Amino acid sequence: MAEDQTTRSRQPRFDVEARHSRAIWQYLLERWTKDMLKRVPDYTPDSRELDKWLSDFWRTEPLLAGVVNSVVNIDKNRGWTLTGGRNQVGRFQRVLREAEDGAGWRRFIGLQSEAYWTTNIGALAEIARVGDNGPLGALYHLDSTRCMLTGDPETPLRYEPVIGKPQSWRAADYMRAVSMPMPQEEYHQLGYCAVMRAAQLAILMVAIYRHDREMLFAAMPKGLLLLTGIDEQDWETAMQANTERLTAKEREFYSGLSIFFSRLGGDLDAKLVALSQLPEGFSMTEWTNLLMYGYALAFGYDPREFWPVSAGQLGTGRESELQALKASGKGGLDFALAFQDNLQRELPATLLFEFDQRDTAGELEGYQAIRAYADAVNAMAQPAGPGYEETLTAEQRRRLYAEKGFIPDEWTATEEQLILTDTDTVARDRLLAQPQILRACERFQDEPIVRLTWDWQRGYRLRTLWPSGASALQPPVTYNLPAHPRVVRRTVKPEASETGVLYASEDGDVVITEADVARAIGKWDARVDPEYRGLLEAHAVEPDAEA
Repeated sequence: MAEDQTTRSRQPRFDVEARHSRAIWQYLLERWTKDMLKRVPDYTPDSRELDKWLSDFWRTEPLLAGVVNSVVNIDKNRGWTLTGGRNQVGRFQRVLREAEDGAGWRRFIGLQSEAYWTTNIGALAEIARVGDNGPLGALYHLDSTRCMLTGDPETPLRYEPVIGKPQSWRAADYMRAVSMPMPQEEYHQLGYCAVMRAAQLAILMVAIYRHDREMLFAAMPKGLLLLTGIDEQDWETAMQANTERLTAKEREFYSGLSIFFSRLGGDLDAKLVALSQLPEGFSMTEWTNLLMYGYALAFGYDPREFWPVSAGQLGTGRESELQALKASGKGGLDFALAFQDNLQRELPATLLFEFDQRDTAGELEGYQAIRAYADAVNAMAQPAGPGYEETLTAEQRRRLYAEKGFIPDEWTATEEQLILTDTDTVARDRLLAQPQILRACERFQDEPIVRLTWDWQRGYRLRTLWPSGASALQPPVTYNLPAHPRVVRRTVKPEASETGVLYASEDGDVVITEADVARAIGKWDARVDPEYRGLLEAHAVEPDAEA
């Protein structure tokens, strides 16, 4: 007897087919959710879970990994100087050179830079001291993903190593460089790193990579396989026979595929419906350019540091140049200055540590300004027309360049009093303006004051600034040289000779007149004290009158 359809409940829980469909859709949702990117952990004062996710995630996005690699290379190859007394410089140079248990400066600073850009807690360095509370003796990198900020003034850092028990560290046990520390008190100045700022863009890019892999069948697309002409029992029997031949990689490849069967008869047919689709009109080139601009903004660098971005919808060529100049003072020195400040606090007060902060783009801008000014001066000096002389002589042009500081003053001939000082006076004043160098000169008066320079190309170089601290503190020597009377060079014709000529060369090129002498005497009187004025105009005394 056929089943009476009116006696069946309308509640889905009694419908076997409905329950089967519901189970399938629930399975699909769970499978898709698990196979998607792992959910980003919450931003909390205990940053270990989120920092571990960030440290792992940036490696899955090739473009972001390239950006991180670039900024880390910039940081670890940046030169630095150490200035102070010779003995102190030698001692602490060994501390920096043998950082990370002898692995070296570049290895140590590379680990520090990577932690700074990729974790919210920032770069942590262990400080090994000479004695319990002695001076800095060694530096070691500390795994940021195993540390958390406690907010306890006595032990502000908690470290949980892979082997051993958790440790509570004092502020004197470590130093920390962090990007964008949070102002809210409950976060204990936890940072907001560059990878965190770029995470949403990177997640979208990873999804696009996955879509491309699915379209190329390098990965099985997420989708539905609709089968007709075969029932589920026959399919399971066939798959059961094939299971033993599938490898683990093949099972993983087909794991995103869900299968539906049709009870309708007919020829055997299969249709694959992919669930991953990019928006219509999507341009990979435009998206990649915008993505690199986003990464550059998150890291504070010029996009052209990482990617050959051209002008166009993103701005004119001049705007791109201005962006590059502005970026040179942002992220490029972000880690370097933070680390420099921390290390300076751990060094003696008579040592100065400085990273190389030369800005190539800024130097080029200065050179272009000098050239533009010189072109303007040369244009003004051009003759007014054929047969006319130049409106500005070479001497006048040199004076204009000297006033702007483009050339030294001594390169110009002047009628004024000339003041010469030691050639190193400017550099000396600039160095002694640093309190650490001044203290070193005052403390080590019998010891050479040296500057140690490191760069990745030439290694370590030592230069003696002064033979002793006492010599550095001596005031600069100043020489006052009186100006010489100006000699007028001109051609004198006999018929046009001036009256009052005191001297004229045979060829007539050099002429000294009474007016020239009077002008020189006037400048003497203006330069000397009142009691010496007029001495050059005194008349000679006859011998008999003197008697």
